[in-house]
Amino acid sequence: MERPLLEVQDLHVHYKTDDGTARAVNGIDFSIHRGETLGLVGETGAGKTTTALALLGLVPHPPGKITGGRILFQGENLLEKSGKELRRLRGNRISIIFQDPMTSLNPLFPAGKQIAENLTLHQNLPPREALKKAGELLARVGIPASRSGNYPHEFSGGMKQRVVIAMALACNPALLIADEPTTALDVTIQAQILEILRDLKEDFGLSLLMISHDLGVVAEVADRVAVMYAGDIVETGSVEQVFEEPRHPYTIGLLNSLPDIDAPRGESLQPITGLMPDPMELPRGCSFAPRCPRVMPVCEEQKPPVFSPDQGRGVRCFLYHQTGGQP
Repeated sequence: MERPLLEVQDLHVHYKTDDGTARAVNGIDFSIHRGETLGLVGETGAGKTTTALALLGLVPHPPGKITGGRILFQGENLLEKSGKELRRLRGNRISIIFQDPMTSLNPLFPAGKQIAENLTLHQNLPPREALKKAGELLARVGIPASRSGNYPHEFSGGMKQRVVIAMALACNPALLIADEPTTALDVTIQAQILEILRDLKEDFGLSLLMISHDLGVVAEVADRVAVMYAGDIVETGSVEQVFEEPRHPYTIGLLNSLPDIDAPRGESLQPITGLMPDPMELPRGCSFAPRCPRVMPVCEEQKPPVFSPDQGRGVRCFLYHQTGGQP
């Protein structure tokens, strides 16, 4: 079987502050194959964005630091590369779409020039040729090439996000990281952005890491799903496995808290009780134990390993210890 394009192994990221150490990412593992979309989903504060920043070598230091693990991209450990090598990689072989297009674009330069800068830097294109290709990229995401001379303030929120997508795809990357790319947009524009991402993924043949707290977005675009909670990945599997037969109590709670159009009139939602733990004061055992309706004594004493109750499934929960997949 072909080796994954990206392999994250036992990744740890901590932030050291005057008040203590925040353990933002705590030994996560996942992989993405060529042409595959992995959805990384979880509540705000779960560690999703920190994971994305770690992949690109952008964790702010200080206070943040990658304290352990490996990030293998095309077989090479990114954590062993110099800052200069990572700068050659970012925006070229790996690109990212941040969640707020307002802060992703420089208000002082036209959209086309900002896209062209990437082409000039990584592909050594002459300025005139780079600007021409920038116009073509804008057209690919549904913005007329004639608007390449417009400044960011002249675009709507959805169009700004399209510009950012064009910028991220300028150098035809192998891996695209989309960090909450539809958060600030209304539902109609969200659907348009997701359709653009799906089409461009097929056209460019790239791999996609879709980060979101929105389960609907992940279900729409992903092939596989990794559910993240308090710095841990607690469940992985195909979209069908995770959404149709969730195994981890946290995943079950997330899905139960969603509105159901077929539910009887007046039926209340079932939110997960409690709050995510402070990353500076994580529980001794399972991070979800204080909120879990099925907590056992062992959960409060030991961190559960990853069990595989089904083919292609991983669940970090003691309910599946030697059970043959049935809790």
